[in-house]
Amino acid sequence: ELLGIAVEKFHRNAQKLGGEIHFRDVHMQFVAQCWAQRFNAASPPKTITMIPAVVIQVDDAHPDAFDPTEYLSVEQYLGEGFEKYNSNVFTLQLLLSRRTRETPDAFSHFTHSASRGELLVADIQGVGDMYTDPQILTQRDPRDELGLPPFGIGNTSAEGIKLWFSSHQCRGVCRAMGLEHPFPSELEEGLGLARKTSFLLDLIQRHPRGGLFGIAPGTGSATTTMPADAKVDDKKSKVE
Repeated sequence: ELLGIAVEKFHRNAQKLGGEIHFRDVHMQFVAQCWAQRFNAASPPKTITMIPAVVIQVDDAHPDAFDPTEYLSVEQYLGEGFEKYNSNVFTLQLLLSRRTRETPDAFSHFTHSASRGELLVADIQGVGDMYTDPQILTQRDPRDELGLPPFGIGNTSAEGIKLWFSSHQCRGVCRAMGLEHPFPSELEEGLGLARKTSFLLDLIQRHPRGGLFGIAPGTGSATTTMPADAKVDDKKSKVE
């Protein structure tokens, strides 16, 4: 049952498939709901909710507003403060900041561990610990009659799972639930990239006028500042 204000999602391409995309997304959200229940049963520090969604077919009761063949997916409106906590790919920001929330990532990690590596519920977003619109990645990649992997084109399968874990660091919630990182070498690669990025960001902050990288302040345009003893060729200026 959907209570209060509802939000509707419309996929224009889904109409050509008889609403197939909507049904796939709602099924994926239902599967994620089941995993949320298993997560809560494992006694995490904070419990979570994956809100339900349904598919409706718009009939000719609204001929001016809709094409009679259109499908919509509908779910409860979560209100203000909507955030995206993680993604279904490598997310550098998760390694650069220690201020990101732990529970959403721990939930994703839990789904991979509890499924024995068969799947990962990722792309967690919502308000507080009420989540919606997840993406499920699967270790295996059987294609359906439309040539799509299970759970749609956002399912990047085994490689996507490794990429997700390359930006996931276990913290207090993961440790409290006895979760261990399954791909430490991939995480080390992600941390290496984060260290390089952090170093570059630090350089930029210490040289705010952009001189270090040849960027004209306030313009975003690259410039070349030639030293006084630079050699100039009449045909082509260059700095040696």
